[in-house]
Amino acid sequence: MKSWVKNNLAASEFQLDDGLNYWREKIYKSIILIVSIVGLPAYAFGMYMSIVHKVYSVAIIDTVVYASLLYLWLKNPFKLRTKVHILICLPLIVGCSLILILGPKGAGFSYFIGFMILTSILMGIRGVIYGLSLHICFTSIVAFGLYYGWFPNLGVNLYSTMDWLTIAINSLVVCSITSIPLSILIKGLGDYIKKHNVLEKVLKEKIIQLNSAKNEAEKANDLKTKFLANMSHEVRTPLNVIMGFSEIVQNGMYNDKAERNQFLRTISINGHYLLNVIENILDISMIESNQFKYSIHEVGVLSIINELKEVYQLKKTDLEISFANTSHKEELLITSDETRLKQVLINLINNAIKYTEKGSVKVDYNTNASHVIFRVSDTGVGIHPDNIETIFERFVKIEGENTVKDGTGLGLAISKSIIETLGGELAVSSELSKGSVFTVTLPLQTAKTLPSSNSENALTA
Repeated sequence: MKSWVKNNLAASEFQLDDGLNYWREKIYKSIILIVSIVGLPAYAFGMYMSIVHKVYSVAIIDTVVYASLLYLWLKNPFKLRTKVHILICLPLIVGCSLILILGPKGAGFSYFIGFMILTSILMGIRGVIYGLSLHICFTSIVAFGLYYGWFPNLGVNLYSTMDWLTIAINSLVVCSITSIPLSILIKGLGDYIKKHNVLEKVLKEKIIQLNSAKNEAEKANDLKTKFLANMSHEVRTPLNVIMGFSEIVQNGMYNDKAERNQFLRTISINGHYLLNVIENILDISMIESNQFKYSIHEVGVLSIINELKEVYQLKKTDLEISFANTSHKEELLITSDETRLKQVLINLINNAIKYTEKGSVKVDYNTNASHVIFRVSDTGVGIHPDNIETIFERFVKIEGENTVKDGTGLGLAISKSIIETLGGELAVSSELSKGSVFTVTLPLQTAKTLPSSNSENALTA
């Protein structure tokens, strides 16, 4: 029984977030349920009295009204707005009919009061205004009808004009003092519910933002921990090498000139590595503070490729490092930052070499109508699919279970930021144990509204 009542009172058209409409639907359903059940004995008694006193028109009206209530309850045929209007009209119809047919013997004005209460609950202040206007119009028409004798055969003639006006005015006063404050109270509750829903929505958004900020803070803390642990190794190791071999050379602890030169080369290699680590840290710091500078001008793509080819031909490695054949191609000019583009390509090539133990590294490019596309591909260890999404994040290093690679985990994050600032895109595709392909897509004409390192000539093309 309890579940049956809950199901019949549950709101279906509106949710709790819909505020007053949600509660009006529940109130409407409760009224329909109560009147349909409690009204059954009242309807049966009314039918009995109508038959006994041979007032069959009242029986017909009662039957139509009660059948309409059952139809609204059991069939649920219309939207809430339509059902509310029908429900409000039923006591109005009964009230007017009882006044006209039974006169003072009927409960017509009681139904008028019920009509006004329903309008105030289900329609608010606007409904009260409509209801009072109908009340005034109906009572005025009847008053004029009594005065001019328009109702020769109706029960309303049992009223004198003054008796009618007295009862009608009292009824209007009762309707006003019950319905108007009630509608104002309901409007206040509606405003409160609306404000509560707004505040609840804002609170939920704040909770989501706080949770997001908390997750970001925890993520940043984890990154900081990883960064400090990584830096302690990345900085201390080359620094120890530099200090150690510097003392050896300074103290003459070498056998011959060749060994001394070898020590000096070790010092130089670790010095350059340490410088690269520091530059990466400075670069990411400047990017985050929006202080990274760009110099936009005409750049020759073939010149960059040839320059990189010369640099990597001097490096001793067992890998085959090949570059796009530029000997039979015309120079391609784009508007971009030459230094930053080289920085990105060098970083991608160095990463490819680092993660490729055997095989090849290939650098080439092609163009379309609006972009130049650089590709750096290798036959290295590849990237696990689970790591593809995080490869461009700060301080992320992709390493095997038993291998540790040098680096700060900042190179790809810096490269991605540079390329996106230049209006391009840095993407990767990879297959584990078969290699990776990094793709740099740049527009032929980069927007000239970037932070400039030289305000006089950086924006000239």
